[in-house]
Amino acid sequence: MARWKKAQDAAKAVMDLNLYGYKLNLSAPVTPAEGQQNYINLSLSQNGGETDGIFLKYYIRASNDDWGSWFPRNNQPNGYHGWTSSEPTQQMVDNYEMMDGTKFDWKNPAHAAAPYENRDPRFYASILYDGAQWKPRTPDGAGIDPAGQIQMGEYEVGTSANPTKFSGLDTRNSTIENWNGTWTGYAIRKFFNTDVSIVDQNIRQEIPSIQIRYTEVVLNYAETCLMLGQEAEAKKWINAVRFRVGMPAVTETGAALIARYQNERNVEMFLEDQRFYDVRRWMIAPTVLGQQARIISITGKLKPGKSVTTYKYSKENYDYTYSVQDLGTGKENRKWNDKIYFLPISRDEINRNNKLIQNPGYQ
Repeated sequence: MARWKKAQDAAKAVMDLNLYGYKLNLSAPVTPAEGQQNYINLSLSQNGGETDGIFLKYYIRASNDDWGSWFPRNNQPNGYHGWTSSEPTQQMVDNYEMMDGTKFDWKNPAHAAAPYENRDPRFYASILYDGAQWKPRTPDGAGIDPAGQIQMGEYEVGTSANPTKFSGLDTRNSTIENWNGTWTGYAIRKFFNTDVSIVDQNIRQEIPSIQIRYTEVVLNYAETCLMLGQEAEAKKWINAVRFRVGMPAVTETGAALIARYQNERNVEMFLEDQRFYDVRRWMIAPTVLGQQARIISITGKLKPGKSVTTYKYSKENYDYTYSVQDLGTGKENRKWNDKIYFLPISRDEINRNNKLIQNPGYQ
């Protein structure tokens, strides 16, 4: 408890400076559209969102070849000549709540039939999913996809009576590039310059990399409040983060509130290098890191009497089927060992000091 109190005091000292923060003084949720834009502003450090940044690393295209400035090329879908290097899993996508704050559930027929509708606005600002409106294609793809939509599935084109198969441009069967597509059926949107005129991923971007932002400090403070039994204060700040993105207040108590906070931190801090440490601090790694990655398989079947020449996402023309699967052996075989909660102590260090005891699980 003494350590939690010290952590609380450290977070509160930063908050009391009143130097940082972005739209954390709201008394009710903003609209979904405003919430999505607020989150984009935070991730791109723009339009007021930069006030959340405490420690940022900036990239300047003209003067260096820092790897971080190649984020678009490394992570945008292959249908845009990106490498899709980091791919959200289905588990991560399922963590985004419905707009009313309830959990997404594949066992709910309405959710399963339209899994990308009516979700937390941060989902739309963070994940590229099948049917998502994105940027215009590069010239070699513009004629195939004039709508500029993400295509993560296998679809029918032609007539419903005599269809032919069309593989989405952002799949591993893409006619643009097929070696670098996502395995999970998702790609990253967060941290991408949203300027629709920038589609050539050989152009580096100058969007700063977030190392520490004020919201992290706020969530740290909320977590210490939970551990010290100060639930009302914890909910005040958790809800402040949620109101900014258009999500309703949390009302749980006890273990349910802690679980809700943990999911909130996972969603809010997506791709900000927090999860590695969070799951170890919370001792939940066997559950969330030990299970196989889940992926989505999507098919679009033409409705009776429908015909199309160029594929475009359309619930009027297509019946869509979404199937959740394991990524499969040979691609990834996740397994958790409790010794990974700790790092091994170097043999050189142990040789220097015979009082040191090696961490559990290491020889």
